[in-house]
Amino acid sequence: MKKITIILILIILMALLFGCINRTPYNNQGEEQEKTVLSVFMTKDEIIEKLGDDYEYETTEDDESNEYNSILKYEGLTIHYYYETKEMPQDLLPQRIELKSNDYTYNFDLELGDDARKIVRYLSTKFDRYFDLSKDDFVFDLFEYREKTRLGSVVDTDYLLKVIYSENNNYTSREDIGEDVTIDAIILFGPS
Repeated sequence: MKKITIILILIILMALLFGCINRTPYNNQGEEQEKTVLSVFMTKDEIIEKLGDDYEYETTEDDESNEYNSILKYEGLTIHYYYETKEMPQDLLPQRIELKSNDYTYNFDLELGDDARKIVRYLSTKFDRYFDLSKDDFVFDLFEYREKTRLGSVVDTDYLLKVIYSENNNYTSREDIGEDVTIDAIILFGPS
């Protein structure tokens, strides 16, 4: 009887431990919300297929450089494409992604609107900080973005991840960020 009790206690302790490990680090609403997982490797057509037809789309041309900028907008998500031909290539990947909604996620588990210091700390454990050659130092809130593939492996990308603060300030270190500062947006920008 003692062995069964000990085994039951161990099973309960393991279940409690497993539950603590799998909790999301940032969920200020207390309930899990289903997010749409996106990838920087998705083309415009793949994004539309996944998110549906409720979007705005516009294309502009810069007369001086003869470059085109197409913008795909969903509520809380704006994706920019830059190209030099009159028609956008079908396989073109985004060059800039602005995420302003918790309805979407890329390869990170955070909530916009949460404490900026905690989010920067979380991102620094998940991604390498970007090394700025002109300053000969790492930028504390700019990260080299990596992404999980469908097979579960993690691959490097050419994208950088930048956080946008609620006060629109630029900080030089995490310690400079005030307690009341939150993150309003995440920007991923990549090769042009």
